[in-house]
Amino acid sequence: MRTRPNLSSVLEKTKLPVLIVAGSEDGVVPAPRAFSVKSDHMEQVVISHVGHMSMYEDSEHLVAILSRFLL
Repeated sequence: MRTRPNLSSVLEKTKLPVLIVAGSEDGVVPAPRAFSVKSDHMEQVVISHVGHMSMYEDSEHLVAILSRFLL
């Protein structure tokens, strides 16, 4: 992942709804980096006290965030 190209422009150009979820303790992709693109069609959520693997660390909270976004 370190060598892949920066695709931020895809997020900047899309008109689709976008959800970006970051863990407050993520050392791999910190929230400021995950949220480097801002737009009116984007929702950005930080899950407190989790790192890079929120699906394991706080799966119930992540499911609630995803459900709210999708429904």
